[in-house]
Amino acid sequence: MGYYLADGIYPPWATLMSSIPAALSNKQNKFNEMQQAFRKDVECSFGVLQAQYAIMKRAARMWDPKDMKFIVDCVIILHNMGIKYERGMETLAIEDYEGASQSSPDPNRDLPDIQQLIAKHQQIQSRAVNVQLKNDLVEHIWNIYGSSND
Repeated sequence: MGYYLADGIYPPWATLMSSIPAALSNKQNKFNEMQQAFRKDVECSFGVLQAQYAIMKRAARMWDPKDMKFIVDCVIILHNMGIKYERGMETLAIEDYEGASQSSPDPNRDLPDIQQLIAKHQQIQSRAVNVQLKNDLVEHIWNIYGSSND
């Protein structure tokens, strides 16, 4: 199960990793510093992609996770190609794309059983997993970036 870098307004769930509010050690301070830096980088990158690709602005709950991964990968590749080749080229107007077709998720796809959804939701909300993951990440960050600058 993956996790998201979040700020302090989100609950301490297994999938939401925020900084430590009252850091007591150098390890925790380093974790906070790195978590906040990475979170800002991700937010900025996602904002750039949303501004350029309308599909990134649409609701994601209806998409299959595998399809979502392909969409995000495709958008990142297109973005990187655009950066590489955009110098010296005229920019295209948004009006050039108004006739493009928009895709939508398949309404006949398999949906999980409600009990599976409830169990997954409870797993996502686990505060114990959040604490363990945060402790593991504090150690991991310290082992990589630790006392080299302190």
